[in-house]
Amino acid sequence: MIGRDSSQTAASMANISGREVTKSYTKPTTPDDDEGLVTVATIPNVVVEGESHPQQHSEWIVSEQVTKQKVFKAPGYPKPIPKPFDGDLPVYEIKATPDMGLGLFATRSFSAGDLIFAERPLLVLPLGMINLYDEVPAEASNRSGDLTYSHPATAGPFNLGDAEVLIELAVSKMNPDVSRAFHSLDNCHSPNDYSQMIGIALTNALRITNLYDGPTYRAYLNSYAGISEIGSRINHSCKPNVYFTFDLASFSFSFKALRDIASGEQLFRSYCSIHAGRAQRRKELADWNIICRCASCANTTTDSDGLRLGCDKIIFNAIGIVTNSCRMNRAAMRSSFEYLAQLRQELYDEGLYTSKLYPSLLRIMRALCMKMESVDKAKEIEEEMKKYDKINDDLGAE
Repeated sequence: MIGRDSSQTAASMANISGREVTKSYTKPTTPDDDEGLVTVATIPNVVVEGESHPQQHSEWIVSEQVTKQKVFKAPGYPKPIPKPFDGDLPVYEIKATPDMGLGLFATRSFSAGDLIFAERPLLVLPLGMINLYDEVPAEASNRSGDLTYSHPATAGPFNLGDAEVLIELAVSKMNPDVSRAFHSLDNCHSPNDYSQMIGIALTNALRITNLYDGPTYRAYLNSYAGISEIGSRINHSCKPNVYFTFDLASFSFSFKALRDIASGEQLFRSYCSIHAGRAQRRKELADWNIICRCASCANTTTDSDGLRLGCDKIIFNAIGIVTNSCRMNRAAMRSSFEYLAQLRQELYDEGLYTSKLYPSLLRIMRALCMKMESVDKAKEIEEEMKKYDKINDDLGAE
């Protein structure tokens, strides 16, 4: 278990923005070994200029102390939380749904790539502390029935008991309103399996791919996850209309439109791989006790599963076939354009505009339009192409 340090007091650690207040805990691997330092830090520890709510900060369970510098040295740290175009005006509402409990709904329209809202997570923690993957890698181990995680910072395993102690500590540092917000989040796990704290973390954790211990990202072996108050209210769909990124300098999640969204639409993100067939998606969603009834799941066919499984290859092959038609006559180019337009519609209907090759498909369609002197159509496609280039940049930057 993680033991308290001998002082039982908060420790102060200097950083470029001032003094970062932490509580330090040590997880010894042997009775004489005290190198496994884990801290719970408040980020940022100062009121950030331009923020209307000074209490907006996160508790961060840090398993490798040098990782803090990735945040403290991020250009502009500590930056204010980004604001959408409407500023402080509400752009979403939380309300009941017929079959999903509470959900988040847009109160105005958004274009693909638009910022809907941003927020700092209530809690950030090592993803390995709450790892529930079926295939546990060599670095992890399972002892005495506890899911454990061998972390390079501690040279020994985190087990769920350690995780519970650390999460309880982090929540105890929150102000009462923030603590209540954490406890109000959904827990889809049985108390026979996990404590309330662990259940909330497992249910609501969002992976942060640009915050990790060590020099390189190794997925859940060394990365972190955040638990977000509003973002956690976004329900699942295999046809998501929202994506999120994490900004180190503001230490915040940004939730953005993945496609054009109309006012009144419910916001969705995907809890599973959308590039998987329905059977695999359902297996992944079992961790949340979800049986998805989105249009893609309700209307699955062999063809739609094949499109999801081979999306990038299908787009790549289609682009290769059509590229030569740019040197053909107008009739051949028109036929090629119609072929790509049909593929584009099939991808859009399945919510597969997240493919990195989707903008490339649009780029070839635009080139064909220019060859055929369909200027208005070319401009329409170019606008969509720019949106998805920006989305790809966002997701690639994490």
